[in-house]
Amino acid sequence: MGLHIESRLNGQVMQSANTRDMVFGVARTIALLSQSLTLEPGDVIIMGTPGGVGYARTPPVWMKPGDTIEIDIESIGVLSNPITA
Repeated sequence: MGLHIESRLNGQVMQSANTRDMVFGVARTIALLSQSLTLEPGDVIIMGTPGGVGYARTPPVWMKPGDTIEIDIESIGVLSNPITA
């Protein structure tokens, strides 16, 4: 089973993918990491990025102060962060 994952910059969809398309699955990654370190509640694991990343766009899109980036994972929730200098 995969989960839809999407990033939005100021409400505009920049990336849209599914976790089933990841090179290394979430469960396997957590299992491997937990063999060498203790994962705590609130830890964030960065696992790469799907297509649509800003520098690869024409023209490139860069986050700037005042922007808001949201990461939305189906059935989990939305992580929203303001961009500051």
